[in-house]
Amino acid sequence: MLQGMMEDVEVESIDYQIIIDKETFYQTEATINMVMGMDIMDQSITIDQDTHMTLSEFNEIDPIEIPQEVLDNATEMSEDELMGGGF
Repeated sequence: MLQGMMEDVEVESIDYQIIIDKETFYQTEATINMVMGMDIMDQSITIDQDTHMTLSEFNEIDPIEIPQEVLDNATEMSEDELMGGGF
């Protein structure tokens, strides 16, 4: 269902700005302004989305340790299960 909905989305405009640190060449910020339109159940919907991201603390994350019990009991998931059962 979600995949079918995404096919009906029309991106009307998108403005993407990326800020990169001159010394490290790391991306430190991004601003995204996007307007999308779609028809759902005979209704036209316009979504105006503004996003601002700040990225920091590069390579400063402590190691993530997965408990052995979790590793021992892990099972693989299909793509449908991962996406919530095929929305």
